[in-house]
Amino acid sequence: MSDFHWKRILVVEDRADQREHILLSLAQAGYEPLPAADFASAQHLLRSEHFHLGIFDINLNDPDHLGKNELGLELLKDVAELNLGGIFPVVFLSNYLTKKSLLRMSREINQITAWYPLERKQLRQPPPPELLKEVKRFFDEYLKINFDIAYDPESRAVICRSAAQLAEKEDRMPSTARLEWQLKDILGKLFADATELVLRELNQGFSGAVVLEARPMLGELPAKPLVVKVSRRDKIQTEARNYEQYVKPLLLTEATSHLDRGPAYSQHLGGIAYTSAFIESDAARDLDHFWREHSDGECVHALEQLFRTLGPWFETRDRKRPRNVRELYIRALGLEKDASRLPDAVRATHPDWDWDAPRLWFDPPGRLLPNPLLWFQQGDARATVSESITHGDLHTRNVMMNPRGQAWLIDFYRTGPSHLLRDLVILETDLKFRCMEDISLELLCEIEALLFSISPRQAHPKIGLEMSPQAEKIVRMLLAIRRQVWKLIGSTRPAAQQEAEREFGLSLLMATLNVTRLAHFKNDPALRPRLHWAILSAALLCERLE
Repeated sequence: MSDFHWKRILVVEDRADQREHILLSLAQAGYEPLPAADFASAQHLLRSEHFHLGIFDINLNDPDHLGKNELGLELLKDVAELNLGGIFPVVFLSNYLTKKSLLRMSREINQITAWYPLERKQLRQPPPPELLKEVKRFFDEYLKINFDIAYDPESRAVICRSAAQLAEKEDRMPSTARLEWQLKDILGKLFADATELVLRELNQGFSGAVVLEARPMLGELPAKPLVVKVSRRDKIQTEARNYEQYVKPLLLTEATSHLDRGPAYSQHLGGIAYTSAFIESDAARDLDHFWREHSDGECVHALEQLFRTLGPWFETRDRKRPRNVRELYIRALGLEKDASRLPDAVRATHPDWDWDAPRLWFDPPGRLLPNPLLWFQQGDARATVSESITHGDLHTRNVMMNPRGQAWLIDFYRTGPSHLLRDLVILETDLKFRCMEDISLELLCEIEALLFSISPRQAHPKIGLEMSPQAEKIVRMLLAIRRQVWKLIGSTRPAAQQEAEREFGLSLLMATLNVTRLAHFKNDPALRPRLHWAILSAALLCERLE
């Protein structure tokens, strides 16, 4: 067992002699037992510490519960309430196990967790072989955590930093120390066959998830690296379901994601490990890194390859029908329960502006433009649109790349049916507002005009704007996205073309306004000015829609 990862057991026993006997036997067998002498102490430890297994005396001395109180069984209510069911097995101790008590235990406990009843008479002579036998069986056959993984010092530091990030950014999380334990458990479950694991931090998810590259050693043989995502337990459960329903049947080719290991769960966390058939020994890089290090042509080619990968999803589109695009995106962005979230975020970008005015002054471009908030709330958002399976959060950190420009996806938490263009407009806003280097507002206005002026049929258009090579690279990637949009919804008939432009404009408007409520823009001083970029771009879009 690694000196970095111990097998922790909660021992609940009110008789001091029995308790010490059990603690000594477990410690000598290589476990880390922590004692609780009564019901209240056991409850406190369950809620404040991390354990893998429990040993519970059924009847506990308690001044408020005299006689045969069976308080040890009552602790199962805490196990269920704390979301430990199914991951925290229990050995129950009793002086005398009757058929009636066993029936009650079977009826009440089977739905919560794995358990084993043991009579105290089997513990009277040291060592207690039956107890150690059942404890070992639970660890080997039920928990299936690899406690012997070797980690180098930097990988240990990665685990500590990752636990701190999860504690800070995910909702309803315990202390960093407890999350370190749980993160080690997740890795031990995902890599049950590994002798050594080298971890490297990738760009982190914007929703608080931890994303790591993991390189396992299987004995003396190195295995190909995987991308491990660790997040809140319920989020990983949703992601695993979405993978089985929408990814595995449609995108399971050598150029897309394979759920290689997992899902695996702890009390608060879930973990999942992805790889791709073509990854071989290449280091995992996301598109956020890739575009900065490769040429314009390589980046555009990578996007085109990504769109081919998404082809099976695009092909699930349904028949076009009239829809309210605003309502589609309110549902897609999870805003139904609180209609004020997006308007409040828009107002917060400029608290001193008159957001009830029909038009607002923007300088540049030095003229009045439609109020994008009023347009969002009251504008005509009807269009004839299709829905299909979408990734749901297709920003550049969820697109993994190898050095040859081949793309595959991670993070399917929001995957499911939605507006056909949803992924494309999200990717555009991520490139335009987060990835773009600092540029002037004048140049931003010129880029917005350029994107609409260039024909989508031009594969290599002349840009003709004064900008840096990195900014031009982003613009060429945005034009590649626009070409894909028109491949999906374009038409040569004038009326249909006008309707397609309206559909795209409305979709892009919703994604652009949504930037104002994204935490990574509001919390990062370097990105905070980009919130005005989004408001300006939204106002220019509204002008076109008018």
